[in-house]
Amino acid sequence: FMEEQTPFKISLINNEIVIDNFDTSAEANDYALAEMIVNELAQKNKSFDESTVILPESVIGNLPLTLEQCIGEGAKKVYGPWKSMMELLNAPPYLQTKLQLDFYKTEEHLLERVFKE
Repeated sequence: FMEEQTPFKISLINNEIVIDNFDTSAEANDYALAEMIVNELAQKNKSFDESTVILPESVIGNLPLTLEQCIGEGAKKVYGPWKSMMELLNAPPYLQTKLQLDFYKTEEHLLERVFKE
């Protein structure tokens, strides 16, 4: 998941949430959404590809910059808040073609999107 422009990895190891900061510049504090998804994945005995990113609402206002950061970190699939979608109108077009983007309206909607496959 991303918090502002800092990428974090969230994992479930021995039934405990483990958060790894990729660049050690800050501690994550907006990871409740990612934690919810990880717990659901564990309950359903599923996992994400490591190139999947969940963006919290804190990215609103910085979506293009955040997506560029995601590309730089090797992301392929990105779930972002619906409210940020309009930011793509003035963003470079490659942001929409380099990433598989999926937007969610609520936490429940995100769960539906994640488990639709």
